[in-house]
Amino acid sequence: MGILEACYSKSGYKTIYSIWEELAEDLWMVNDREHCIFNTGLTKENASDYIKSVAAQFIVLLESELPEDFFHLSACPECGYIGKSEYKAINNPWMPAKLFKFIYKHSQTQMAICLKCKKPFPKNMSDYEGREQYLNKITNKLSNNGGGLNAASLPDAHAELDVIL
Repeated sequence: MGILEACYSKSGYKTIYSIWEELAEDLWMVNDREHCIFNTGLTKENASDYIKSVAAQFIVLLESELPEDFFHLSACPECGYIGKSEYKAINNPWMPAKLFKFIYKHSQTQMAICLKCKKPFPKNMSDYEGREQYLNKITNKLSNNGGGLNAASLPDAHAELDVIL
């Protein structure tokens, strides 16, 4: 895992490679504190398979034409929307932000919500599950439009990884 984590700095900090640094941090967190930040489906029990899944997904992402703002997008598990999130104040939402900051000397705590259905906590693209939802939606859209990329044409990266590892 250390070699993959080092890819981020060796790449000149290309955002796509941040996946490995975030996964390494989550692996430490899940082993030390039993929760993680970026990869919501990661557990101690599934860590080995999870790493393989992330690696398989990473290969697909490298072969895909991702939008410039890919890591600024979110995927809503409730309504399926993929795009920018918006933020909602969670402490004293009735109070204007400037008044809150004046009284409490800090900004209001906010949570991400889906721009479309307003449900809290859409998955961002730092999360394996958010990226998977994005890839599935794009793959379905392209295959429905008769495009060149479809589920059958994606490499079986997971099987390739089992051979490598």
